[in-house]
Amino acid sequence: MENKVVVVDEKSVPYRRNRSSRRQCRIKLKDGTWHRVPTGTCDLEEATDKAVEYYHNARVKTQLKLPQASRRFKSVAQLAINQMNTALEHNRGKKVFKDYIAALNQYFIPYLGNYSIDRITIQRVEDFEEWRINKMNSSQMAKSTLNTHNSAVMRVFKSAVSRNWLSKKKMPKFKYEGTKSQARPGFTRQEYYELAHNYKALGRQRHY
Repeated sequence: MENKVVVVDEKSVPYRRNRSSRRQCRIKLKDGTWHRVPTGTCDLEEATDKAVEYYHNARVKTQLKLPQASRRFKSVAQLAINQMNTALEHNRGKKVFKDYIAALNQYFIPYLGNYSIDRITIQRVEDFEEWRINKMNSSQMAKSTLNTHNSAVMRVFKSAVSRNWLSKKKMPKFKYEGTKSQARPGFTRQEYYELAHNYKALGRQRHY
């Protein structure tokens, strides 16, 4: 049960659940969905004032196409990980999902986890990339590894955009420049003769 009061044309509702003394505020957005915000107070009059304030702030954010709320990176990353794990369990996921999950858990969440996902700036990304190189104890990442990491983190940011926790314009960009994988050089003439000799010797042993 809820104790509630309707204000602002039935689009902003401060209310209190029976198990809580502090009041929440429920705001109806332009698209018809409801956005919930804690008022941090038990007083009905103060909560009502905040409900009006939150409502007008929500309208401004809608007009500016800004997210109504944000989440920490690690929370959104965990949602993306859960989705990939579910897909893998039902044989709907790609094998590379395991690599995405490993990259998120090993690198992105430890460094970016506590930052709000809408406040991860270009400078923060650059700091992360430097930290990652040091953690890998390497001067540069292989291009294939870098692409895997970028695909993994983009799933997180796209998930935030789809939930209106991040504006698409604020999605950060990550580097896509890595070192190409080096193919093994061809056998030398000497290596070829040694392999052929060993193969023939092995054949003779099997024959006897």
